[in-house]
Amino acid sequence: MGQPLGFWNHIGAYQEVNAYNLAKEFNLKAVLTNIFKFLFAIPVLIFRAKRMNKPWPWVGFDAYLDTPISQIREEFNIQVV
Repeated sequence: MGQPLGFWNHIGAYQEVNAYNLAKEFNLKAVLTNIFKFLFAIPVLIFRAKRMNKPWPWVGFDAYLDTPISQIREEFNIQVV
């Protein structure tokens, strides 16, 4: 399999995206609307993440690739937003 996800590998993948082409796809209204949506969603996400039974592993997650999503949600106490 490829390179493990890892936090910094994940962030590095964003640097490969051409920001100019991405910015052309969004107008000011869409950006402002999404900012306000995220401002209200972030506290909810933090609260739910704190309620998880254990943190999701950044590496060594291969065992979960063949596991049903319902079982993963139960194991980690994940609730869909």
